[in-house]
Order: sequence, then C-alpha cells, then structure tokens
Amino acid sequence: MKTLHWRLDQLTKYWAIRCVLPLDSPSPQPQYDGEDFEMAESSWLKYILGAGFPDYCKGPSRKYPHRLKLFGSPSNIIACFREDKVLEGLALTVAWGRMFRKPDAIYRMSLPKIELALRCSIDSIIKNSSIHTAWVNLTERLEWSPVITSKCLHFVTRSLGYEQNPPVPIDSVVLRKVWPKFKQFIGRVKGFGDPGLCRSWWGSSWEVYNRYMTAIICWANERNWTTTQFENTMFAEYRGK
Repeated sequence: MKTLHWRLDQLTKYWAIRCVLPLDSPSPQPQYDGEDFEMAESSWLKYILGAGFPDYCKGPSRKYPHRLKLFGSPSNIIACFREDKVLEGLALTVAWGRMFRKPDAIYRMSLPKIELALRCSIDSIIKNSSIHTAWVNLTERLEWSPVITSKCLHFVTRSLGYEQNPPVPIDSVVLRKVWPKFKQFIGRVKGFGDPGLCRSWWGSSWEVYNRYMTAIICWANERNWTTTQFENTMFAEYRGK
C-alpha cells in the first residue's frame, strides 16, 4: 500500500505515544457517506467549468425517485479527482463537509485559478509523496482554511492511492473536544524530566497541521488502523461528547 512521507513533530510524537487518545470502539467506524444530503445539479454548475457532473455522481432522489440528484459521497469525490475532474471533486467535497453555507470562503478566486492551484498541488504530491507543498499552496494561494484544505487533500491523496496514512480532516470537533482532551491527558501524566507540553493545533500553518497529523498517525499506528479509520472513529465518538 502506498504511503505518504510525513516528517513527524517530535514533541507531539512523544506525547501522542505516551497519551493515546481513548476510544470506546474496538473496531473502526465507517466514514460518513454523504448520502443523506441530496443536491440539485443545477445549483452546483456555477462551481465547475464543465457542462455537468459525471453520471456516477447522480442517483434517484429519495423523496422524488423520478428526479436525479447529486450525491457527495467519498467514492464519488475520489472518482472525480481520480479522473482529473478537480473542480467537480472540490464541489462534492464542499457538499460532503457541509461547507456550502459560506462559499465565498472557498471560491474567493476565479475557477481557473482554483483549478490551477489544485492541479499544481496534485502534481507536487505525485512528485514528493508529501502534502507539505500542497498545503502551503492551497492555504496561501487560495487563502483556504485548514478545514477545507484538510478535507480536500484527504480525498485527493486517496484518489492517488495513498490509503494507509492520508491527511484527515481537522474541524471544530477536533479543536474544541479532541485537542483539550489530549492536553488534559498530558497534564495528568507529565512528570519531572518530561519535555514541555505540545504546541497548539489552532492555526492554518503547515507546522500546526503537521502537529495534529503527527498525533493521528501515532494513534492510528497504535491500533494498526489507517489514519482515515482512526479519524472516522474519533469523530463519531467525540462529536457527541
């Protein structure tokens, strides 16, 4: 299985290995499939340059079976990116992540500029087996938040065959529930001679996101899971806490 190269943050690694995030589930939870949200294709055409979305992204509406609707499922998103339909993949990612309430935060640049930035990011991942350059590219050139950047790169890397340790989403559940839990755990076990506390996961820089992914990679390895499996399970459990 293809793996991405990560240069782990050593301080975070120290504490993540010592303070493994507790999860109740003994087995990985499935990823949200996006199937409970139907989209009218006509309202999403303004976010792509083509005439329409691929047929595999469409299916009968649950309420009105004679009507076709778009579905932002992980499999559809990955298929779009795999077929080089990057704007279609992005639009479905926005829908899957429920980020459509503030589209200007994502589509602040023209569609050709967004498409070019995505293609350059994909090329850098293929060349380096790393998302470092892609992260900087999207957060700086497109001024994207860590939320949309992490979700987009999650599906982009999986479309390239990196299923073992792809980047995973960072969102409000992570920042408001998982990060405080991790800090609290460290505070309880920290003793004389231990290094300092981990630095924050809040922020849009590569260094911040890499600290988060260092913890996820360590925790996933502890269970012999992929990073996707760990994040799916972590999100499902901590969302309701």
